[in-house]
Amino acid sequence: MMTTDVTVAAFAACASAGACTREPQARDEQKDRCNWLHGRSNHPMNCVTWAEAAAFCEWLKARLPTTLEWEYAATSGISGRLYPWGDTPVDGMRADFCDRHCPDALGTDGKNLERWEARGLIDHSADDGYAATAPVGSYPAGATPWGLLDMAGNLWQWTSTEDSTGMREVRGGSWDNAPASLRIDRRLPWPAARADAGMGFRCVT
Repeated sequence: MMTTDVTVAAFAACASAGACTREPQARDEQKDRCNWLHGRSNHPMNCVTWAEAAAFCEWLKARLPTTLEWEYAATSGISGRLYPWGDTPVDGMRADFCDRHCPDALGTDGKNLERWEARGLIDHSADDGYAATAPVGSYPAGATPWGLLDMAGNLWQWTSTEDSTGMREVRGGSWDNAPASLRIDRRLPWPAARADAGMGFRCVT
């Protein structure tokens, strides 16, 4: 399993080699949330579809993990853990989630500040240092025992697992989620063709 999510710089190298599409570079969301378009080379690559993520992994002669592989890596093989770092509650030293800065990245589209406030998704008492994504590896206190970083928060991570409706399972939670979404056992079905600023990936060999 890769130590961090795939970065913008790594995805750009794949595109330069002709193995990955440049389509994500033309995408954007409100508040400039798509990282490649804005040159955040050390941030995780977001706004990619499942197929675009899978193509990058194939370029590395790797693949997307299954949801069970992802969970095994997130727990470091230790059953019953709530979060990759253990059972200590989520805070701004361990992960990137929807904290006091998060409203600065929420717009009037699908990530709507008014709805987020109404649903209690924003922890105004927490400070992870970023409104949206953080550079990969910014939270060493949130590392797994095996040394994997950002397995909770920053971006949801695509897996290869497909449900009966054709949705792909994503894991890990995102910068725009409340702490509950960062639990290891949280699973979210997501349309394979839907790119989103809260969606990234890592590969496994």
